[in-house]
Amino acid sequence: MALLKLPTTLKRGVGRKILSFFLLAGLLPVAFTASLAYVEIERGMYEEAGRTLRASAREYGQDVQGRLQRLFAEADDVASMFQLEGRSGVARHSYLLSNFKNVWFVDDQGSVRSISGFVDPAASRLQADQTRSPLTLSRSVVSNEGQQGNLVFQIDKVQVWGSTQDYPYKTEFCVITASGQIYHCSTPVIDGVHETLIELENDVQKSTAEWQFHDETYLGAMWQSTLPAVSSVPGVDIIAVQPSAYALQSRTDFSRVFVPALVLVVVLVAVLSFSAISESLTPLQRLTAAVRQLTAGNLDARLRIRSDDEFEWLGKAFNKMATKLGGQISTLEAMSE
Repeated sequence: MALLKLPTTLKRGVGRKILSFFLLAGLLPVAFTASLAYVEIERGMYEEAGRTLRASAREYGQDVQGRLQRLFAEADDVASMFQLEGRSGVARHSYLLSNFKNVWFVDDQGSVRSISGFVDPAASRLQADQTRSPLTLSRSVVSNEGQQGNLVFQIDKVQVWGSTQDYPYKTEFCVITASGQIYHCSTPVIDGVHETLIELENDVQKSTAEWQFHDETYLGAMWQSTLPAVSSVPGVDIIAVQPSAYALQSRTDFSRVFVPALVLVVVLVAVLSFSAISESLTPLQRLTAAVRQLTAGNLDARLRIRSDDEFEWLGKAFNKMATKLGGQISTLEAMSE
């Protein structure tokens, strides 16, 4: 019932003042506090997403290091076998070649001989160009025939970088040198992302980069690692990439709950406050109506207020005044007659 009287109440000067004070002192602080809380929670979610991506990049780098170390050991075994028993000895232990795409022997004169797989015309150049990619290894050997040269190993990229099917869900990786040379990238990364992550490397709170690619937003974080295959490159940067919608899924879920909850709280506070305002102003409306009746000559106008506050005291004072005034007017009328 109080809410039904609310429009009439708010038309009054006092009602408007109370409503204005409520909006200023009630809703504004709630909205301001809620905005700060949302910003802080969102920032925390970004930091958590960055930590998760950095951890994924670190684990991926450790996996790559482990695979490369295993491949180095196998390349050393092949080189030892080749020096002891030559090509025939390597052929008898073909299991040592299972993880290599191609293996060649390049002698000092540049002549290329296949040990396993197909002969690449550029094999003599690859054996001197290991820094181009860790997918090419070279081992100096002396064959059992006394011929000096290098064994050149070509590694299948899956053996080093792993299969994308084994990556964490919706996570892609890029391996880039400090100079910007891309060794491996399972997803396109726009120009400038690597440089941005390098600048943010020392800022824990801003260790993630966000960018748009093909109408989708991505989030990336970086971890510095080393590749034992490339001695001339001191380290590489491993970037873990996830779609922003997935990396910040908790933010989306929080927004779905936070906004309706905030609206519900504001509506609930508004309903309770407006009800209290209306209930508080009801005695004043009754007093106003009684005064108008008394002014119009109705000396029987009385107030019935049970609010246990100043309004009840004012109602009793009005009733006493009306009673005395009615008695005095009755006396005057009697004297006049």
